[in-house]
Order: sequence, then C-alpha cells, then structure tokens
Amino acid sequence: MHTDFRKSMAWLHTWAGVILGSIMFVMFFMGTLSVFKHEIDRWMLPQTRLAAPATPVSADAIYDVVKERVGAEPKAVRFTMPTRDFPAITVYAFPKDGRRVDLFLDPATLEFTTPMDSASARFFLYPMHYRLTPMPYGRWFSAAVAMFMLTMMISGIVIHRKIFVDFFTFRPGKKLPRSSLDLHNITSVLAMPFHLLITITGVLILFGLYFTPSLKAVYPDAEDPRRAFYHALEGTVPVVQQNATNPNRIASIDAMAREAHAVWGGAELADVYIEYPDDQGGVVWLYKSLADQVSAQNTAIQFSSATGAMLSSPTSTAALTAQQWLAGTHMIFFDHWLLRWLYFFAGAAGCVMIATGFIYWMETRRKTYARNKWPGVRIVEGFAVWGVMGLMTATAAFFFVNRAFEPGLWKWNGVLKPYLEIAVFYLTWLAALFHGWARGKAAWADQSLLLGALSVGAVVLNWTSTGDTLLATAVRGDFAVAGMDAVLLCAAMICFASFFKIRAVRLREAGRLKAAPPAGAAAAE
Repeated sequence: MHTDFRKSMAWLHTWAGVILGSIMFVMFFMGTLSVFKHEIDRWMLPQTRLAAPATPVSADAIYDVVKERVGAEPKAVRFTMPTRDFPAITVYAFPKDGRRVDLFLDPATLEFTTPMDSASARFFLYPMHYRLTPMPYGRWFSAAVAMFMLTMMISGIVIHRKIFVDFFTFRPGKKLPRSSLDLHNITSVLAMPFHLLITITGVLILFGLYFTPSLKAVYPDAEDPRRAFYHALEGTVPVVQQNATNPNRIASIDAMAREAHAVWGGAELADVYIEYPDDQGGVVWLYKSLADQVSAQNTAIQFSSATGAMLSSPTSTAALTAQQWLAGTHMIFFDHWLLRWLYFFAGAAGCVMIATGFIYWMETRRKTYARNKWPGVRIVEGFAVWGVMGLMTATAAFFFVNRAFEPGLWKWNGVLKPYLEIAVFYLTWLAALFHGWARGKAAWADQSLLLGALSVGAVVLNWTSTGDTLLATAVRGDFAVAGMDAVLLCAAMICFASFFKIRAVRLREAGRLKAAPPAGAAAAE
C-alpha cells in the first residue's frame, strides 16, 4: 500500500511537470524578474535615471503641475512620491475626455520628462507573472497552475525519501540524466521553504477572485461585489460622485499627509490617488510606504477633497491582517536588499528545478522513444525549449529592442515603441517553439548562443543610446542600472559557456557513434 502510494505520487509529479512545466517556468521566471521590477524599469526608461531629492517634495505642488499639464480638473489622478530606488514621480492622469496620460516628473524641478515609452517591467513582465496572458481572466489560469504546483511540491516531498542526502549530492561529471537529476534535487531541497511559501501565498492572496459568486450573494445590489467586499473589509468609504462642483480649490494634500503621518505612526507617504477632485463628493486616498515592513498593510486613509476632513482610517481586522501579511511575503514591497536578493536566487533555483526536471525526463526516455518511433520526447522537447530557453530569449529580445529604439532615433517610436517591444517578445517566443520542434536537442545550444548575444547587445545598446556604461553607473551610485547591466553580462557568460559545453558533448557523442561498429558487423564477428 505504501509503495503503491509512492508510485502514484511519482506518476503525478512526473506528468504534472511534463504537461505544465513550461507554464510553471513562466510564472517562476517572471516572478523572479519582478523582484527587481523597479530597477529594471529604471534601466528600460532612461528618463527616470534621476537623483533622489535632497528635501521632501510637496504633494500639493505635484498636483498643481499635473492639473496644469492636463489642462482642466481631471476625473482622477494618481502619483507616486519619489523614493531612493525610483526617484522619478510617476503620474497617471485621467482627463474627463476619456484619455489616460502617463508621465514622469523630475522630483528636483517638477518638470515633466519624456513620456512613458516602454511596456516596461511593471506593465508587462510583472503582470505576466500572475496573469500569464494579456486576457483579463488569465488570473484564473495562473491560480489553477499554482494549485498544480503545490500538488507537485507535496508529491515531490513524498517520493524523495533521502531529502537530506539529495541536498549534498551533485555529480556534474556523470552522464546528463544523472547530473540533471542531482541538480533538480538540490534546487528543490535548497529552496523548498521558499517555494512552499510563495506557492501557498500566491493561491491565497487572490481569494476574492475565487469567491466572486459568494460575494455576489452577500452584496446583491453592488455594481462591483468584490470592490464592495474590500470596502467593508478595509473600512473605507465607497466614492459616489455628487455632480456638485466644488467652488474652492482642492484641500491641501500636504496637510492631509501630515495627519496621515501621525495615524501611521511615522510612516512616509508613498502614493496619492484623487477621485473627482472638482466635485463635492471627491475623495483623496493616501497610501503609506511599505519599505520598512513585510506585511502589505497599506489600507488607504481617505480624506474629502473639498474639506480635507478624514473620512476613514485604517482598520486591522484579523482577516485583513492575515491577508496583508500573506500578500507582503509574496509581493515583497519592503526595501531590504539582502532579502530581495535571497528571493531572487530562490526564484532562480525554482527555474533551474523546472528546467532540469524537463531535461531528466527527456534524457531518460530519448532512446526508448526513438527506438519505438514515439514522438513524445520531440513534442515535449519543443515545449520545454519554448518554455525555458524561448522565454528567456524572448525577454532578452524585449530588452534589446527597448534600447535599440531610443526616442529620437525613430520619429514614430514614441507611440509605437511599447507595442513593438511586446510584438518582438511574442514573435521571438513563438519562433522558439517551432525552432525547438525543428532542431530538437540542438535547439538548447542554438538558443543559448542567441540569448547570450542578445544580452550582450542590450548592454552595448544601453551604452551607445544613453552613454551609461557599467563602470560609470556604478561610480555614480546608480546601482539599479549597473546591476541590470551586470546581470545581463553574467547571463551572457553562462549562456556562452553552456553553448560550448553542449557543443562539446554533442561532438563527443558524434565521435562515439562513428567509432562504434554497426550492429550487423558486430554480430558477424
């Protein structure tokens, strides 16, 4: 009975990994990059490579500049306050004509820089981690994949009877199936607590999505039951436009921020969101900085935009506290460089775990499937190359195009550049799938070489388009840009080393095949 259970768990672990491994790699890889999404944005958007302000910036002054730029009282405005990691003030304005205006402000001068001209990490790579597709209901799919990932982790723990031994066993000199299984086991055990934490929290933080039918039953009259639920959970007031013009200027946001600062116990202001600023029912939402805490406990404090009176203060129910802590441990809003790098390397270990699982499955079945003329390995290899090497190559192409089409080089790219980046990403990713099916095992080496070349090219283009070299950015203390260049160069070195290693192995195998006598000749002797 015990043996049968272990075998059934091994079957579940194997085939869930083979079928969903490529999608799981997408979630892990994009989640790993998202740890440093602000730093990646600083690299992709050179207009944000600004110095942090020496003195606090006035929220009232920011709003005045935005209102002047939009040309009238906007329907809604959101802007971020400058931080050490991302000093540029990000502005999202929604004029009453239905447009959306996305801009950056220099915190020192409050002058607008060039517009957002990139899909960037925050708006493309990060959403892909939890949505997987451009479609709005992609979260349902990612939630299902996360549940399968949790099942695979539990089944993996069950089938590995020697977890402690596996952690210390790595034989790189052995044949590929053995060494890939060793590496799969090491990365699984090494980051197991992190993988369990990130998978469980990833499933739980979207509970409002799963229970939408229940929320509709509880809030039958609400236009948006989920939003009504969160208003009740957080103790905030739903905003209702009164269509009554506010004759006075919007109340001082700085004064509201000082009052919120006291309520937060000294935490700094991070985001300001204003709905219907010229209406008597307008509301100002103030969000505190989460840089010094793990929990995403960031329930807004609401103020009347007309009078400046506080309408709601943060609540701390048990359910909300638990949900915010889970969200904080998963999405890491905190500013702690060591913990963030640990998250990054643990996420990278998850990527290696999935990739080596694919390699082990294919290498242990390649000869048998070929002898019986079964197409299974070739089909899985195409999807594995697509999901692993293809995704990384598409991401490198995304970075490469971002630096190749810098504003001013092409008159039309200010509008089309984000769409061009996304198009190149998906076209490269799709091409990787067909390349994997066409080239089979050789596709791993081919795409390693391409990935390395694109990574080096992105660094070179960053230098030629902005004048920022790795040394220059490191000397002036812009470690976000320097770090991005350094990671790309490290990735390139790993890719080139992998290419030559795979090529050497293939040449050695080809030499053995030529040296070995034909089966008929051996029998005759």
